[in-house]
Amino acid sequence: MVKISPQKIVGSWDGCYVLDKHILSSECIGEDEFGHLKFDTTRTQMGELVFQIKYRDNYSVLGTIIDTIVDFIINVWKISIDLILPVPPSKQNRAIQPVEAIADGVGKKLGVEVSNSILMKVKDTSQLPLKNITDQSKREELLRDAFKVINGAVANKNVLVLDDLFDSGTTLRIITDVLKKNGKPNKVYVLACTITQR
Repeated sequence: MVKISPQKIVGSWDGCYVLDKHILSSECIGEDEFGHLKFDTTRTQMGELVFQIKYRDNYSVLGTIIDTIVDFIINVWKISIDLILPVPPSKQNRAIQPVEAIADGVGKKLGVEVSNSILMKVKDTSQLPLKNITDQSKREELLRDAFKVINGAVANKNVLVLDDLFDSGTTLRIITDVLKKNGKPNKVYVLACTITQR
């Protein structure tokens, strides 16, 4: 486990936490030989783990991420969960999807069902310029109708939606709304490993 500083996020969900900030500081230190900007970045402990698994395909950190999440759910948040749904990936071409791997590990440790097929992405968002759009309503418009839930699969269940990185929260808000409107769960909880700073 690593040290975390959980932050509660208010939204349409029944409860949401991010375990820590992603980055503590980042300073531009010039350009590399290809003209790309280089940064001296200091991440939180959880931020470094997420960076390693998400951007370096370093799955040796998976156990530490899972243990930290499980400890937080059991000893701090103390919520009852019937089902874990990882946020569907934007990049479909990875051999191992980080969020799905994390969700599977958390589910095994908690003895909770995990599904990668109940919540589905039905619109390709990988080419959308979401990272460059700061206007919340424009982001929501681009993501509208991007997700669907299998009818009846989450009915009357306490669902945990799990993601690695909370950016603007638009994706997680839309997923929560889709689940509540079309899935009729008992509760929708959201947990992200880290949050970016805008």
